[in-house]
Amino acid sequence: MGDRVHTSTTGQFEAIREVTETADPTTLEEIRVRLSEMTSQVNTKLRGRVITPDQAGEILGPDRFFGADAVKRNYGVDISEEELARIPFNLTEAEANNAKRLGHMISLHSDKLGNGEPLNMLMLNEYVAKTKKRKLLFSTDWYKEEAFGNETDKLEWRETSVKPVSNTADQNYLTQLELLIAYLRNEVYKDLPLPAHYEEAIREFEQRKSELQKLIANWGQPHPTIRLPNGQPAPNWYVAAEIFESLKINQDIRPTPVSALQDVTTVRSSGVNMLENELTGTSARGSGGRLVDFGGAASDGAHVRSWHPGHRGVDLRALFSRSLSK
Repeated sequence: MGDRVHTSTTGQFEAIREVTETADPTTLEEIRVRLSEMTSQVNTKLRGRVITPDQAGEILGPDRFFGADAVKRNYGVDISEEELARIPFNLTEAEANNAKRLGHMISLHSDKLGNGEPLNMLMLNEYVAKTKKRKLLFSTDWYKEEAFGNETDKLEWRETSVKPVSNTADQNYLTQLELLIAYLRNEVYKDLPLPAHYEEAIREFEQRKSELQKLIANWGQPHPTIRLPNGQPAPNWYVAAEIFESLKINQDIRPTPVSALQDVTTVRSSGVNMLENELTGTSARGSGGRLVDFGGAASDGAHVRSWHPGHRGVDLRALFSRSLSK
């Protein structure tokens, strides 16, 4: 297959190369988009055959694969076969085998609850308290009005590491992100080409990496140009957190707070504990500018905290989590 892909695309790449030297910026942008599309097509073929959710379930087994039946059991939502068939599932057999090797879970996330309410952190906490007589969240007081606490989860399939990625404890947010990117390349896509959308997102991160390093190294100092809504100079940690929140790769491989809560709720239905004694950094930022972490999900309920990106702690680690809809 690799030879056929190479033969079919070589002429197209050569034709594109010949016009880049004299092309205007608009044409160059069109070329960049086309090259990205072609690379994505090639990578998709090289990654192997995309499988169905049922086939992925056979590979991972019942304690690591949670589909529509788990959504019904945990959240009281019936997802029809027709609706289920419309949810993208972009996973190859090789990727599923890597997920099994790594002990990951693949789960269907719901965007609603059995009572018709949207599935966000606050609503899910209330729903489980009423229907299961269990407590999911330790306290919701400080984030009742926060956007992340009221963010509705997406109806999608996700792949998530049940345990935090190795060596991410006692590291700042930047180092954790670098370790997550290495994990994506070397473990999740071990012996496989990395899809183009991840490559593009990593390039965006690399372009801002030195800036982030400087901001975190001097996290308590005021930024020379950026100001807070109240007109005061923004501290460097605030600017760094804002950049992290905007980065595509950060959004692509870290969980949101609500998706982390849904994963913990789902996997515990099979008797597996997750984030019981540690916290994970999420992709969200609170209204005060700090990044949001989630975990400590013991019997008294999970904790939600906020921190600046230079913070380190032995209990603060990083889960890998990605959507399978891309």
